[in-house]
Amino acid sequence: MNNLISQANQMELTGISNDTIQALNPIFYIVLNPVIQKFLFPFLSRRHISFGPILRMTISFALLAATMAYAAGTQQLIYSRGPCFSRPLACEAGRIPTDDGTVQYRPNEISVWIQTPLHLLVSTGEIFGFVALNEFAYSEAPTNMKALVKAFEQFTAALGAALGMALGPVSKDPFLVIMYASLAGTIAVSAVAFFGVFRVHDAHWHTHKGAEDLELSTDGEVVTEKVAEKKHE
Repeated sequence: MNNLISQANQMELTGISNDTIQALNPIFYIVLNPVIQKFLFPFLSRRHISFGPILRMTISFALLAATMAYAAGTQQLIYSRGPCFSRPLACEAGRIPTDDGTVQYRPNEISVWIQTPLHLLVSTGEIFGFVALNEFAYSEAPTNMKALVKAFEQFTAALGAALGMALGPVSKDPFLVIMYASLAGTIAVSAVAFFGVFRVHDAHWHTHKGAEDLELSTDGEVVTEKVAEKKHE
């Protein structure tokens, strides 16, 4: 997200700060999360459309790949606009002298609001991925290992932060388009590999879920669906 904040700073902010635009992320999350969880998933379930946690996490990968691809396209648009083109905020044509002797630079002529779809993609990907990850990890982990599995989940976040730091040397102009495009391709390939390796767990998850759905509770008694039907006759 830090790179996206820096990207926003290279564009015309129209009265807002470059780190304010990222507030769209939690806004989209709050709006879309109940829509997806309360309407989309039940709608698919009623129509017996398979949508297990592995598939949801794969869709999350795909959305994040699309996010990076969109960021690459946005960065290319920034580089295509003046006054500084591929050197935003760092060229003589963009210099703005001030009365106190300091020098400011004009951003490239493109609105920061072009980042809006990017934050929409990120939020949707988080909803699909994080919820499914927590659901699958918690339900599949043995009781005495749930905390350990959660710790490994947080460890992967630390690895992601370390990867972001490792990319620091190439996270600068004029290499940002290549960086975003490379990340998009890497995530897309990871999505295909992830689904290919782990999709079998979705079949197991649906079998387990189906067995649970066959049990209905009536008057405090857990019975099978067939017994429940007989009681209603």
